[in-house]
Amino acid sequence: MASDIIFDTRRLGDGVRGVRAVLGISLRDVGEAAGVSASQVLRIESGEYDCNVSTLVSLCGALGIRYGALIEYCATIDMSLYAKAAQEEQARPNFLIYKSSDQKREKAFVDLVAGSAVVLAYLVRAENPLRKVAGFEFPLDSQKAAFVRYAEQHVKENAPVEERYGSLSELRTSPARLLLAKKLITKPIVEDYFARYSRLLRSDPDNAMWIPMPHLRVEELRIPVLI
Repeated sequence: MASDIIFDTRRLGDGVRGVRAVLGISLRDVGEAAGVSASQVLRIESGEYDCNVSTLVSLCGALGIRYGALIEYCATIDMSLYAKAAQEEQARPNFLIYKSSDQKREKAFVDLVAGSAVVLAYLVRAENPLRKVAGFEFPLDSQKAAFVRYAEQHVKENAPVEERYGSLSELRTSPARLLLAKKLITKPIVEDYFARYSRLLRSDPDNAMWIPMPHLRVEELRIPVLI
């Protein structure tokens, strides 16, 4: 199956430029500290250049950016992959998690599963799941509370790589089943989401579907000062 991660060079450029602006330093200063030319830094900031790992690490070192945070800032997850997985899972004869003769309900359920799968895929990989989950806007307070609880538990247990890999693998084949098992989707959440979805279909149909995107301020990319 294709990777669900898209590396966005525009966000890379925005992140580097944003931190440089916060610091108030020039392209030449960054280039000299990172061991690259000012013109190369400019190309990266413009979003035209997908730099290699060694250049990325050098830039992080020059700007005082946490390596993992910058990569997370630049990586987005393809929701269409999880929407397709949710549709295929729902079409299986033995799928008993949610069935409805109402096509709008079926569509809302797939949207909810796909969006929730995206958030979980981010959190499983996150350098700091609690900070990551705080960057999302959820359509329901109960849904947000469920993901915050998951993030807290994920940090507490420090899940090994095998478990995280297993979660990502299951997300790509049976997202609804995994989300239900982790209590990130429940029957009340499904019903509340459908009620919200129905209201938005009448008033604002273009924004009825929830598309989760994490928000992270460029200031948060900086390495914290330890006193």
